[in-house]
Amino acid sequence: MILFVCEGNVCRSVLAAALFRAADPLPDSGIEVRDAGINALVGEPADPITAGIGRRLGVDLSAHRAHQVTTEEIAEASLILTATKAIRSQIVQTYAPAIRYSYSIRQVGRVLAHSAHTFDPAAWGHVEALTAFVQFVNQERGPVGRGPGADDDIIDPYGQPVRVHEIAAQQIVSSIGLLSDAFQGSRIAWVPAS
Repeated sequence: MILFVCEGNVCRSVLAAALFRAADPLPDSGIEVRDAGINALVGEPADPITAGIGRRLGVDLSAHRAHQVTTEEIAEASLILTATKAIRSQIVQTYAPAIRYSYSIRQVGRVLAHSAHTFDPAAWGHVEALTAFVQFVNQERGPVGRGPGADDDIIDPYGQPVRVHEIAAQQIVSSIGLLSDAFQGSRIAWVPAS
């Protein structure tokens, strides 16, 4: 399972998971893609602004209802992608072994964009490709660097103006696009507001 996690599960993780599902980078693999929040607004629909951006990007978020992440989901996941480094820290505090397979969404995007190596899933079976990807990110994230210039957080748009939602969505599209490309899924591109 791939698990996307943000704060309330009404904006960032919802859009990221929906875009990843739509790209269908792991067809017929049986790998489930879920999203949740560490402080979920349980039962709430996707934020209306985020839902509108999702429609523009070709994904329908109308059926979404916010869900609180569980320790069982964290333990079951093969890859956890969070909206921020702080959320990743909370995931690891909840279940320490998750330190080996959890990252912020933008951290993975940065690794994929700046690594001297390319992840090649063609050499692996589908389930093994996910395990291989985690190993690849763990190997490459050191050389790619951390430090103050590496902003690995997606801005939190909840309760903010449309402009902030657009920034968050652009950050998500950029990283999820790189992730989809790595797994040879469909192209994900930013569609500007008209």
